[in-house]
Amino acid sequence: MSTATWGGPELQPDDAYPLLLLRRLLQEMMGHFAASGGCMALFDENINQMVVRLHLQPRRVASGVSGGSGSSTSAAQTSRHHMSGDAAPLPSSPLPNLTQLSPSPSSMPAPPPPTPVLGRRPTRVLSTDATTTTAARPKRSSILPMEGVEDVLPESYPLFPVGAAYPSGHDLIGKVWRTGEALVMRHEDYVSFYQTEPEKNIPRPETPPTRYLVVPIKEPTLPEEVRGKKKQPEIMGVIVLYQTTAHAETTFHQRHRQEAVQYVERIALYLQNDRLQRSQQRSAEYLHRLQEISGAFPASARLNELLERTYQFASSVVDVSSLLLTFFDRDRNRIYDLFAVRDGQRVEDLPNSANTASPEERPVWWHVTQNGKHTLSLAPTQEPVVEYDELLTGAWGDQHQTESFLLLPMKMFNRVVGSLCLSSKRPNAYPPEKVLVLETMVQIITVGIENVHLYDQSHVSLREAKERAEMLAAMNSALQSISTVLNVNELLYKFVEIAGRLVQAEICAFFQLAPEKDELVAQAVYGLTKFWNDGQDLLPPRSSNQTHGELFKLIHLPFKDSLLEKKAADSFFYLEPSEAEELAQHSNEGGAIFLRETDIQKMLVVPVVYQTELVGVLMAYTPKQRRTFRPNEIGMLLAICAQTASAIRNAQFFEQINEAYAELQRLDSLKDEFLVTASHELRTPLSAISGYSSLLKRQSGRITPQQILRFASKI
Repeated sequence: MSTATWGGPELQPDDAYPLLLLRRLLQEMMGHFAASGGCMALFDENINQMVVRLHLQPRRVASGVSGGSGSSTSAAQTSRHHMSGDAAPLPSSPLPNLTQLSPSPSSMPAPPPPTPVLGRRPTRVLSTDATTTTAARPKRSSILPMEGVEDVLPESYPLFPVGAAYPSGHDLIGKVWRTGEALVMRHEDYVSFYQTEPEKNIPRPETPPTRYLVVPIKEPTLPEEVRGKKKQPEIMGVIVLYQTTAHAETTFHQRHRQEAVQYVERIALYLQNDRLQRSQQRSAEYLHRLQEISGAFPASARLNELLERTYQFASSVVDVSSLLLTFFDRDRNRIYDLFAVRDGQRVEDLPNSANTASPEERPVWWHVTQNGKHTLSLAPTQEPVVEYDELLTGAWGDQHQTESFLLLPMKMFNRVVGSLCLSSKRPNAYPPEKVLVLETMVQIITVGIENVHLYDQSHVSLREAKERAEMLAAMNSALQSISTVLNVNELLYKFVEIAGRLVQAEICAFFQLAPEKDELVAQAVYGLTKFWNDGQDLLPPRSSNQTHGELFKLIHLPFKDSLLEKKAADSFFYLEPSEAEELAQHSNEGGAIFLRETDIQKMLVVPVVYQTELVGVLMAYTPKQRRTFRPNEIGMLLAICAQTASAIRNAQFFEQINEAYAELQRLDSLKDEFLVTASHELRTPLSAISGYSSLLKRQSGRITPQQILRFASKI
């Protein structure tokens, strides 16, 4: 049988039978038991039935066509020549070489010795024609030459055609398969017994057999007995021998059954030996492919290549109609389908689609993989699987109509990191020995996927670290630029411009809380938007003239008892369109235009707080987009806002100091003016006082009391 892969159909090793060897063994058994024909059916695990692989009869030289035993006398004579050793025309081609198709002679059991059967020398008749005389039969150990038999075509002899399949209990082959016992049956009993089955029509060849000898091919149990185990022998196949003569010496009897069972043991050993050789060959091939899978990661570290090798390997081991590989990311606590094949076709772009789920959203998968941690095998069309409906649907389609389902957990130490699910339209597509191979493969790819995951994580971490370093450098530069500015207006313009560029927002505005703390007043805006009614820009760029500053201050937003006051306690929040409209209804004309005419879909608002005091708010958004800023972007804005709050306070304190210094300078100037004026105004009277005082001091002994009184009055 074949299975579909991306590279084309591939022959399954289990369907390879050593037909040349089986032909030789069946021919020898026909010769040993003087059978007029025989067929061999072998178990096909893909369909769980016995399938006829060979059907042989003696070659008919006269007719050249394989038919029943009712042939001409010349054919019988030809056969007798073969049996008796007389000269007869045989094909000149040599026997095929069996050394490459069958076990070596040293490993094969010796054929049974040619012992007489039934205590007499038997004769052999190859024809039931009434005109044919009975010739001397050879011993049952005689073997028909390879050239003496030929394949039977279904159209020439419809009984047991090659390729016919028999379920357990159906027809002779099915009955012996089920009971495991050899039987001898007359053709009349065969017809009467199986004609009771309404669905069965026994074909009637021109010359039907007279008796049947049917023997099961049982698996040898000696290896199991040596190990001390008891095992029910497996039925590997069934051999049907039949005779078309009613002669008493050539017919099958019940006592022949045990002899046939012993003879078939040799065939069972051949089959078992061949099976072991093919199993070893498959194991070597599987190991080689497993090595290729295990080497996929070190060679390329590409997940797609590893997953493709996984699918190809699974398809070469078992029949795969659909496949699903699911992975659990413990860092994000998410389950996602990593790779899927639906009816032989790969599901494209699966990792990029929105197919992630939490453990709560996929409880059945979570329970089977995380709690059970064991392989799960189902037959969806043969047994109720309602509790596993979740596993049979999803990215790989609906698998309820498949015949076989297999879930293999991907184990890493004592935890399960994912699962590999396979489905097939064949019944019993996943036998235990192949499941072991698949489990080994899953273990290898689990390590590979984990390595790829870690490899990707390291690359992501490096990329994020690089981006973080770049952002930190930009933020440090921005903070230094803001911290060095002592002019409040210039600082606010730099603040909104830097914030807008760092987070790539088209509009970024700073609103300062009024001294009365009842509203927010726009102080600086970065970005362009629609126009005022008079044609001027509503939100002009930084390079606009001073009149724009006055224009900004016309934009007022309510704060006291508004939703902004309620949300200002948060570190940041988003303003939705409905909330913007609510604010616009309580804003002045400039605020209403700002909120309504700039197409706000989602605005990020970050409170600017100095210690515990609200200084204002920073608003950043992109018009006509419901943009959600990344965590690292919000983190940068929070850091810049905190630094800017201190810078604003420092700039305000600096302005207050400058104002106080100017006042001191003014007072000092008034003092100097006062001193000059006082010096000028007091110099003349002080001179007179000083003069009269000097006269009183110098003439105190000579002047009269009247003069003293006059000088004192002057003073």
